[in-house]
Amino acid sequence: MRSALTLGAVAIAAATTLVHCASQDVRLGTVEDAGRSDDAASEAEADAGADVSDAATEDEYDIPDGSVICEASPCVVALGGSFGVASYGSFCALLDDKTVQCWGSNLQMRLGYESDELAFDILPMSSAPHRVSNLSGVTSMSVGGDNTCARKEDGSVLCWGLSDLVGAGMSPDAGPPPASGALPTRMDLVPLAKDVAVGARTACVRSASGGLSCWGNNATFQLARRPSEPLAGPSEIPVGGRSIALAAPGADSMFAITTSGELVSWGKNDCPGSLSCTYLLGRDTSEDPDPVPALVPGLSKVRAVATTQKHTCAVAGRYVECWGDNNDGQLGRGAPGDVSMLPAPTILARVTDAEDAGLPHRADIPLQIAASGMQTCAVMGSGRVYCWGPEQPLHERGRPIRVDGLSGPAVALSLQGWTSCALLRSGVVECWGGNLLGSLGRGIDDGILDTEWVDMQPAPVNFER
Repeated sequence: MRSALTLGAVAIAAATTLVHCASQDVRLGTVEDAGRSDDAASEAEADAGADVSDAATEDEYDIPDGSVICEASPCVVALGGSFGVASYGSFCALLDDKTVQCWGSNLQMRLGYESDELAFDILPMSSAPHRVSNLSGVTSMSVGGDNTCARKEDGSVLCWGLSDLVGAGMSPDAGPPPASGALPTRMDLVPLAKDVAVGARTACVRSASGGLSCWGNNATFQLARRPSEPLAGPSEIPVGGRSIALAAPGADSMFAITTSGELVSWGKNDCPGSLSCTYLLGRDTSEDPDPVPALVPGLSKVRAVATTQKHTCAVAGRYVECWGDNNDGQLGRGAPGDVSMLPAPTILARVTDAEDAGLPHRADIPLQIAASGMQTCAVMGSGRVYCWGPEQPLHERGRPIRVDGLSGPAVALSLQGWTSCALLRSGVVECWGGNLLGSLGRGIDDGILDTEWVDMQPAPVNFER
């Protein structure tokens, strides 16, 4: 039985995707990486990470390889995007030189730098990526809500964007938190991290020993503690002694994947505005919100998870399993429906098997999952991308449809609002969809009424050299 490198993306609304750059042996943010070290203090992680590889080899299939080959220059090794709570969408990319470039909306200083472009003469934006100044040595990053956070080689974490989250991680000795959007700021209260994951006004870091600490909004017990608070500093999440491989903080619900491939959830269990959606945590609970992290039953070999305010999907073994609201076909079960269900497989495997009928290769296995309020997408081991949900034609909602037009195989996908971006194995990023506030990253300022506002043909992002 073989166990190859697997990509496990941390996601909210739109996934922040971290991959391995094969050309420089930079391993960033995969489930297998829970057991890998990039500093002297992480030997314990090697033992923890072995559990995931062992669990993944129980079935006769290959775990997809999410490597970036770095054929492009500049070469992107990680991609993240989010449609913010208090702003429009933006993306950030981690390059193989360990710097970060961002583009799109710059409300709340989400890009990490001052921009001089305006949309509609009032909204700050950047229609092309630019480097975040004074930020180097970045080994992982995450975009969520109105914030981005980056983990540096020494384990320190810097965040920018919405000032509430930034202020909750700052030391009082650093002075008052910014009154509005923040530029990259060191989170002195946050413990040294192996990696970082950002949700909507909540962020988490994973320690070298597999522990998990979170800070920010606690209104629905996102920090796994009482009483509920609009804002709180970092504290350790009690996960019952389990070692955490990946964290996925959401809007109101929280998820974490253990090194043995289990999924843990806590926080809000029902969906806003939906009377039928009552299992957002993937389990039945007598308390909502639920401050106690507990296992999602029936799921194993979990490698990736993506969550929105109304539904969640996970890559579990051979399948993508989803739960929550299905009014627009978000659960990928072939058709919309207003009945919420506990985790169950999508029909993605059926669709890919039908497309591959008669071909000599083995079944395609999901590599990564991304979700937003507009659609849910899966990247397959073959590099194909399939999407389903509200953006699909009405008669096809709930059925995974293949995305055509990418110039090469994808290893990761990030979604924000009406825009989708794929990270290709070559290290190129290609985007399609809406270009409001320059979110396609092509250096073009399209307004919402312009004819080029929506472009469904994927095209490369123009990165700064």
